[in-house]
Amino acid sequence: MRTAYLTGLASPNAVLSTLIITTVLAWALVLSIHWTSHAGGEFTDEVALWILMTIGMMAPSAIPMVKTFHRLSTDLDQSSKQSTPTIVFGVAYLIVWGGYAVVAAFLQDTMRTLMIIDDQMKFAVPAISGIFLICAGLFQWSGAKHACLSKCRSPLGFLIGYYEPGLAGAFQVGVRHALFCIGCCWLLMLLVWSGGMMNLVWMALLTTLVVAEKTMPKGLWVARAAGIAFTVLGVAQISLGADDTAYYFDLMSSICGWSA
Repeated sequence: MRTAYLTGLASPNAVLSTLIITTVLAWALVLSIHWTSHAGGEFTDEVALWILMTIGMMAPSAIPMVKTFHRLSTDLDQSSKQSTPTIVFGVAYLIVWGGYAVVAAFLQDTMRTLMIIDDQMKFAVPAISGIFLICAGLFQWSGAKHACLSKCRSPLGFLIGYYEPGLAGAFQVGVRHALFCIGCCWLLMLLVWSGGMMNLVWMALLTTLVVAEKTMPKGLWVARAAGIAFTVLGVAQISLGADDTAYYFDLMSSICGWSA
């Protein structure tokens, strides 16, 4: 019975279910924070929100990599219980992203103190938001983006090059994968300040983009198309200013099938 239980824990379906549950819980807590507290809270609140948001946005896109790692480690690593290396891999991945979230929260708190970001955790000056959007748009076409995205889009290819057996190896591979993911998505994550972190439609749009560019067959071109859209939106924000900015965010949301 114990063997059957451990086998169940180690099954691909169990790994997938764990990731889905983690994502749902993260978003549920994000929604709870949005509904029960104000945006301009304590620094610890900002850190918690950034960590939860990071898990909610990045965990879905990591599903193919985690499932592939699980299969590979189950087949090749007989030194540990079947599920343990996968858990260590996931923990390492989240620790690195957690560090990113803390840095982002610190930047946010600093910019809020300097009144660069308003109480909705959105850039107070449209020109700054526009510059961010243009930079993100150009980055989507860059060699660095392509190099990092290619690692995220090819789980087996990544693991063939970087897999290490044992728990220490699993931790190392998890850290390395997280670093490639940060290299791919660090600027996309910061775009929450352009639409506003309290704008759940904008956050959902960014999450969908992260998942699509990592998992869809034409994900690279999804990333590049998004780059064009960000650039156009950034130019519009700089040119038109605050009065017409909200219209363009609503328009992008409508194009993607959402309503605010």
